[in-house]
Amino acid sequence: MAFEPDILVQTADGTTLVIEVKARPISKDASATLKQYMSGMRIPLGMLVSPGTISLYRDTYRGTGEDSIREIGTYPVQGIEALTPSVSTNEARAGLLFEAAVQSWLETLAAGAPTAGLPPALRDAFEQHVLPILRDGQVRAAGPRKHSQSLNP
Repeated sequence: MAFEPDILVQTADGTTLVIEVKARPISKDASATLKQYMSGMRIPLGMLVSPGTISLYRDTYRGTGEDSIREIGTYPVQGIEALTPSVSTNEARAGLLFEAAVQSWLETLAAGAPTAGLPPALRDAFEQHVLPILRDGQVRAAGPRKHSQSLNP
């Protein structure tokens, strides 16, 4: 099955941030798959979001293919209420709810919400790498999701 990211942010000049959301801890496979996608689609910035961490990746253009994609860092997300997943007995539903919560959180940051509440290392990485794209771009789901009524508890 082909990889399809969960969220995209694209600016008018075509700069893209691709986001993959996982409702459970991030695996090495998820990281490798995101890097393959970034390389194949020539996307300069990628993000993996889980309930515990955010990992950022950047294409350094200092190699070919996936070798050019480097991890900027992995940051804990403790204290970010928007990234606390809903409790659900249905794993698929929990994943959709978490994905929608991540997109909503990114939209609030894009609209100018303060970053002061972010952990310091994550705030620094976001201010340097993510916020310029968020504030100049459009945040959108990368593909169809279930109807929003099905996401309500």
